[in-house]
Amino acid sequence: MLKLGPGRLGASISAAFGCLLAAVVLVGCTPASETPPTLSSGTSGPRIASSPSPIIPSASATSGEPPLGSAQLLGSAAAMTVLAVGDSHARALGVGMANVSPNRLNLIINDAMGGCGIMESTQYKLSFSDLTDTPSACGTWPDRWAEDVKKYHPQAVFLTTSNWDYNPQMIDNSGKLMTLADEPFRKKFDANMDRAINILSASGAKVFLENSVPNPLMSGVMAAVAARHPGNTVLLDLQSQFCNGQVCPPVIGGITVNDESGHPFGESQNRLGRWLLNQIANTLHAAS
Repeated sequence: MLKLGPGRLGASISAAFGCLLAAVVLVGCTPASETPPTLSSGTSGPRIASSPSPIIPSASATSGEPPLGSAQLLGSAAAMTVLAVGDSHARALGVGMANVSPNRLNLIINDAMGGCGIMESTQYKLSFSDLTDTPSACGTWPDRWAEDVKKYHPQAVFLTTSNWDYNPQMIDNSGKLMTLADEPFRKKFDANMDRAINILSASGAKVFLENSVPNPLMSGVMAAVAARHPGNTVLLDLQSQFCNGQVCPPVIGGITVNDESGHPFGESQNRLGRWLLNQIANTLHAAS
């Protein structure tokens, strides 16, 4: 059983239902924060120092200080069209990729929406709020993402909803809040992820997933999702950029990892944006 400490994972629940960044133009929102529920996970992740980075370590992680992304953008990480979709963490990392792509070095289309996952739920419950109706806009992802692919023809798509879909949600008429530890929730999450990957890869784009929620249950589920789509997906080890196997420090190399809402910001956001673009570029060039 994993129990998280006093820190918080971010979840944007703005009245506008999130942020939209299209052609690297940002319409802002203010992310709120959440404390994730406790899920049955078999084994726990690393110790969270002070406030957590929403990351679990990989088996190959070392005991040294995590690298926190990349200081330099590879020369090959250019002239790419990358679509970012998912929750507020996808939004934040999409902003990081845009920040380090000045003068349209890369075109980053950010259609991630804070406060929205992939579960098409009717209600959700955050630790600091009452039961809340899920905004209807959250259920538009199949049509929106299909239109994004048709309009922009991305070479790569960065998809993550794990931070939001870690929350208890009402997904059917049972009247019960469920999490990934419940079989009906897990089945729907798997089915919707499969559907999303099929939509996002329809024009040949590679879909990049990540493993950032600090719970081995979610990490294992994301690994299984990627394994079901070996030709279309890549599972990025984003966790290793924050954690070293024992601890997820709130400050790495003098850089604060997350803001008060639990989202990467500032130089942390930019370093992670560079790292994502470098990983995407390496994958695309290896496949060409």
